Amino acid sequence: MVAVGCLYIKSKEASAHDILKDLVEMCKGVQHPTRGLFLRSYLCQRSRSVLPDTSSGNTQNLHDALDFLLSNFVEMNKLWVRMQNQVRGITQKRAAPTQSPIPAAHRVQQGVCYAARLSSSST
Repeated sequence: MVAVGCLYIKSKEASAHDILKDLVEMCKGVQHPTRGLFLRSYLCQRSRSVLPDTSSGNTQNLHDALDFLLSNFVEMNKLWVRMQNQVRGITQKRAAPTQSPIPAAHRVQQGVCYAARLSSSST
């Protein structure tokens, strides 16, 4: 659905804001935190090319893009916290130390990087 949504945005048959909002809402349907985190990361990667920038001249589009990135980032953080709580519960049961899943943390950080790039282009 993410790939189809991004292609639909490129076709300009519908509002990018509405499609991106729907994609974020659809991602909430994934219950497993690890899968949801990677799905949201994939959404950020695929939608990066269709997000509006300052060259469009429309500040509302820029605000919509930042809203999309921030809402996706908030949801990624929720999944990250849920994942960490599950790891802590397993660690307490086994009494063995575990390492933090670095690749998952990198996925969460990518959302901030995309938002920073987008907002830096607006200055």
